[in-house]
Amino acid sequence: MTDGTLYPFETTQGGAEEAYVSSLNVQTTSETTQYADPDEDAAKPVSFVGRSGKTYAAKPTQLENLRIRDDQLCLLCVRNQQSEDILWVGSGQSLVHDQPNRAEFLDVVNKADKAYIIEIVDSAEQSLASWDLSNTHHNLPHAA
Repeated sequence: MTDGTLYPFETTQGGAEEAYVSSLNVQTTSETTQYADPDEDAAKPVSFVGRSGKTYAAKPTQLENLRIRDDQLCLLCVRNQQSEDILWVGSGQSLVHDQPNRAEFLDVVNKADKAYIIEIVDSAEQSLASWDLSNTHHNLPHAA
């Protein structure tokens, strides 16, 4: 697995939108408002760093209420004492049209204990982000 770092964003405001420039040199945004846990600490957006060094804004969501749309990536993670490992990354479209991706999802969905949503509309950008984040290992922030 590739090491990365998981950083909480400083803001807790609902409706916040983070802007990024994609690897295709296209500006993308990541909304941080939908499908959040009711627990305030759990709902704080976090930042995942991919293998390329790019940072992605991710919103925690409850596994029990997980809805994966075509315009977003879902990350399924397992958490241990000091880190989170991303087990699966995919979109609603990849679940429908990509049988190996669907099989991998079905294999890990019951192992995962955390889920995150990243809003990415462009399918090419989703593919790049999916590769960038797949099988990465993220250190959790430490208390000061």
